[in-house]
Amino acid sequence: MRGNVFVNTTNNQLPASAYHISAHCFDHFEDFFVYPIQLSDPLPTISIPLLPGDGEVPVALQQVFERTYAAGPYYREIDYKQSVPPPPPSPSNADQQWVEEQIARATTGE
Repeated sequence: MRGNVFVNTTNNQLPASAYHISAHCFDHFEDFFVYPIQLSDPLPTISIPLLPGDGEVPVALQQVFERTYAAGPYYREIDYKQSVPPPPPSPSNADQQWVEEQIARATTGE
């Protein structure tokens, strides 16, 4: 698992990254595990906290995403050739270029 950061909402200190994945602690509403990610990186395996005393369960988010995408209607219903503005926050130039390369690769079948 890639590095995560334990964040308590009272200190509001997130790691420097445009994107984050967070997992909430069930029994401590103000506590989160935050995973900073880069858009071009595969999604990480994260720890999902269970009930107190039950430990944590690792979840491979990239595998979950790929399976959900393949099993669902997304690749058939989304027209990736259509220009749509990205959701906030606006991606960096490098991230935008990476996205455009991924879309071009997917639409040309490379």
